[in-house]
Amino acid sequence: MTLLQPQYKVVVKLKKGGDRGTVEWDGVSPAYVTLKDIPKSAKVQIGDSVVTSPTSSLFPGNIMVGTVDEVMDDKSSNFYTLKLKPATDFYNIEYVYVISNAQHEEQQRMEDSTHKKF
Repeated sequence: MTLLQPQYKVVVKLKKGGDRGTVEWDGVSPAYVTLKDIPKSAKVQIGDSVVTSPTSSLFPGNIMVGTVDEVMDDKSSNFYTLKLKPATDFYNIEYVYVISNAQHEEQQRMEDSTHKKF
């Protein structure tokens, strides 16, 4: 599945600073995706890199996702919404990588046992 599925969300982080949020596609243009839930305390600038979060069970950490193209300040919340230019040109994909997490079941069991304690 590609990032270009409106119901698909990926946990990512700002490479500089480490603030985490979720990336999703709005279904409009494959040239941009949206990063939500970045706290306003984050020092984010145009051109900053966004990478996959190592806490994701879907992807290895620190894979380039894209760069910040626009910072939108939501006055009704304590979070920014960022417009990202994806690292992948979805108009012209030639190669893809299939990622298999051989430790997914073990990771899921550990995460589930931690959640039950709290």
